[in-house]
Amino acid sequence: MNISYTSSVRQWGQLAGIVLFLTAALIITLAVILPAAALGLAIAAVVVVTSLVARQMQVLGQAARRVASGEPAFEEPVQPTLRVELPDGEVMVARPVAIPQTDEHTMLLTRNGYLMVNGRGEVFHRL
Repeated sequence: MNISYTSSVRQWGQLAGIVLFLTAALIITLAVILPAAALGLAIAAVVVVTSLVARQMQVLGQAARRVASGEPAFEEPVQPTLRVELPDGEVMVARPVAIPQTDEHTMLLTRNGYLMVNGRGEVFHRL
């Protein structure tokens, strides 16, 4: 009976050692590793935000210099607004659509959709 008591004490001792080790590992993880990881993430976030703000300030500075110098803000030319009168008498405002075209037809964008206009200025299709 004395032998079984010794083995159960030894088993409880091993179990207590494992629990103590896991507790120490948990405490070290919570007290050392997680704060270090949080600090690393915080530093990374500060670096990212700082670089984004610096880039935004650079873009805003370029835009302010462009406005101050009178340069156009956009590199594409502004498309003209056209007045289109349809055969049924309806008058619409339209803008040409800049698409590569090999024929003489032009596509116009209106508030009601697209118009296809031939070389003579006649609307031959509505989309």
